[in-house]
Amino acid sequence: MKIHDLEKNYRHSPKKSKIFDLAIYFIFATTMILLSPLIFMLVMRFLNINIQESADMTKANQSEINITKARNYSYVEHSIDLGIIENLDYKLVTAKVTDNSDGIFLCSEVRQGDSLIEILRILKVEREGETKICNTSLSNRLLQKIRAKEYSYKDYGDGYIYLAGNEYAYLFDLDDVSIAERYSFPQEYNIYHAALSNDRTMTALATDRGLFVDDVSGLTPPKELISATINVSGVKTLPKNPVWSVNDEYIYYTLYADTYIKSAGRTPLSLGANEQFAALENTNFYVLNNDSIFYYHSANYHTSFENLFRCGYFNVTDRKMTDMIKSQIYYFDIRVSSDGTHLAALSYNGKLKKISVIDIKTKKNIYSALYDDIYEFEFSPNEKNIIIYGVKSGIEDLRIVEINWEEIESSHN
Repeated sequence: MKIHDLEKNYRHSPKKSKIFDLAIYFIFATTMILLSPLIFMLVMRFLNINIQESADMTKANQSEINITKARNYSYVEHSIDLGIIENLDYKLVTAKVTDNSDGIFLCSEVRQGDSLIEILRILKVEREGETKICNTSLSNRLLQKIRAKEYSYKDYGDGYIYLAGNEYAYLFDLDDVSIAERYSFPQEYNIYHAALSNDRTMTALATDRGLFVDDVSGLTPPKELISATINVSGVKTLPKNPVWSVNDEYIYYTLYADTYIKSAGRTPLSLGANEQFAALENTNFYVLNNDSIFYYHSANYHTSFENLFRCGYFNVTDRKMTDMIKSQIYYFDIRVSSDGTHLAALSYNGKLKKISVIDIKTKKNIYSALYDDIYEFEFSPNEKNIIIYGVKSGIEDLRIVEINWEEIESSHN
């Protein structure tokens, strides 16, 4: 082959490449032209769906903005005759109230035998006046824990209540005020608080060693979740006051450094995944039914006259605190309803003690009364009843306040 023949072939190869490229472009252009109606329909359908969704969302948001909910409140009081308890030779220690406005009373009874012994008795006084007594008496050690307010109590709202000390716990059937379940705790632990889970299969134990979770079956030993720690100065840090989340996935707790509240926290049922909410340092709080936290702080009125009291909600997810009430009133004791709707707070009115029930979001005062002294006050699980036990005009007074409300919707254009 001659040299000029090779040069001739080389010169013609670019022309073949261009012809091939033109063929590819032609095929692609033809395909796009054929598919263009289908692509157009898909694009329009997509745009139409999104426009419709945006319109629906805008309409919903406008409806939400234009409709505001208000509550009209009313209440009814009815007193409970303390003579019912006295005639049984009982002495009232503390009082609770159910969703049905029935009073649950933890009382002491002194029995005489070879020696005097004081025991715990439980009775229910129904709204209609019928009295039911638990046939089983409970130990003096549990009674002492109740007096010292070192016990756990939970009304499940389904006809059962849970009561625990540091040795034993009980689940009571309120229908006939009888013991449905009895739980015992490991004797090698010094237990501060014991909280039964919502499904009633596990118990959270706050002990001198830390926080543990225990299966109520007793087939396995308690599992440690958080260990107690002691720093170089000898300060012991302990989680106490365990509260189960709604789905029983977490246990909320208060972290103490000796007697000082260091922070709040929560832990799943596994070691090492503990998280603390530093924003709640040195703040008192309650865990609500929706797993958010109601917090409050009340300063001593002798040292400050600004923002003596503040309260609000702490969102666990974004760690955000939202103040709801700031007041110059010094509230020295607080209760909050289970969903964080109502606040019951004690304040001083001269030599008297005043109880106020407040709608937290609207700051509306629903109910207030003056007492010489107030021993106990507590909401029912459904937030609609509050029981008050104290001294009024020199006489011991026990009453239930039934709070009623109706939602009113008003639209604004």
